[in-house]
Amino acid sequence: MMFAYPSLFVVGTLAARVILKQRPQPVRVRARR
Repeated sequence: MMFAYPSLFVVGTLAARVILKQRPQPVRVRARR
């Protein structure tokens, strides 16, 4: 289970980076939800 914590963190960071690079739009629209 120790490898699960860092794995989730890495996956989340990579996903966020990809989404931000593919959608350079303001995050306020998504945060407003």
